[in-house]
Amino acid sequence: MKPRLLLLLLGLVLVGTLLLGAFDLGDAAQLSAAQDLSAGRMPLLLRLIGGTAH
Repeated sequence: MKPRLLLLLLGLVLVGTLLLGAFDLGDAAQLSAAQDLSAGRMPLLLRLIGGTAH
């Protein structure tokens, strides 16, 4: 496999895992994410998806 294709596949798996994990996590993790958002710190995943939203 070409290195670029392998990196793309790894990236897709990582993003998919993060997205699935975001729905499967418990209340404590959701609370932590809500605190991060309310404090103005966007999670890395949201920054990657939506760019820098102000």
